[in-house]
Amino acid sequence: MQGQRLEGKIAVVTGGSSGIGKATVDLFVAQGAKVVSIDLSEPVEPETPYADGVIFIKGSVTDQDVWTAATKAAKDRLGGIPNVLVQSAGVPGRARLTDTSLEQWERVFNVNVTSLFMGMKVFISGLLEGGQPGAIVNISSLAGIRAQRAGAAYEASKAACAHLSTSTAVEYASSGIRVNCMTRNSDRPASAVQKWLDRTPLGRWGTAEEVAYSCLYLCSDEASFVTGVVLAHDGGWSST
Repeated sequence: MQGQRLEGKIAVVTGGSSGIGKATVDLFVAQGAKVVSIDLSEPVEPETPYADGVIFIKGSVTDQDVWTAATKAAKDRLGGIPNVLVQSAGVPGRARLTDTSLEQWERVFNVNVTSLFMGMKVFISGLLEGGQPGAIVNISSLAGIRAQRAGAAYEASKAACAHLSTSTAVEYASSGIRVNCMTRNSDRPASAVQKWLDRTPLGRWGTAEEVAYSCLYLCSDEASFVTGVVLAHDGGWSST
């Protein structure tokens, strides 16, 4: 797709080194945005044609200093405060409730929920201080809206992600800050792949690039009247 649908935007993308995060970083820069990418790992393809438009920060989204560094990098090196935020970093937690330790539970919630709070707090505070509008997309999972035996901690954390997103959307709509959540197919064990596909009307898996295009729409000015939405990016699975 040609165009500059995010021209003038400064984005922060978590989990930006691979998968949905990497696809989002590449697409956003191609569409005119400047991007701060946060991840624990180095990018899968460090030499990209968009290298000049991307700042990579290595660190955990659960570390407050990382969020401070991301905001500083955007101001000092990209020319302004971030006005787009996509939070795709997350961890699984495939264990039954009685098999989940408190340490495992807290780790899943720290990455999948607390980091969203931290990121949105820093991001929204900057926008409010500058009197600017902005857009946020938090990546959740279908496990957050329908039980799937994906693990008690994981499913609960993704449900929290969706509700945190919608409640924040309501709180800050009057300030021109939009918040949406996208639910997608979670990784499935090999034994469940065919059963999952049989239930999906489109009959295939979605790609990271397709999710990135949905993020592009939700973060662009084209979606200026869209907030508080939990979008099921699932090929029709949740409708069956």
